[in-house]
Amino acid sequence: IVKINPKPTISDGTAGGVEERSITFDYCQNFVDHTILLTEKEIEEGLIHVLEKERVLVEGAAGTSVAALIKMQDQLKGKKVGIILCGKNISVDVLKRIL
Repeated sequence: IVKINPKPTISDGTAGGVEERSITFDYCQNFVDHTILLTEKEIEEGLIHVLEKERVLVEGAAGTSVAALIKMQDQLKGKKVGIILCGKNISVDVLKRIL
């Protein structure tokens, strides 16, 4: 586990690192095959994409799933992909700023 200093992000649910003795660490080791780095702008665009196309309000953490899908669309073409869209935990002020 590498300790990091989290930076401000629209994706509160994914901010920070994995805590020592966290139950999620074993899951990550066993089930995560790939990670991807996203910019705040890409996360915002993912959130906006869901709002515009699906008419569903999601929080920043769900925006990361969509942003990653958009960023990797060429590599994923022709494959079956599932993503999790969760929560509406986003403030009106943050939503106004990104729209």
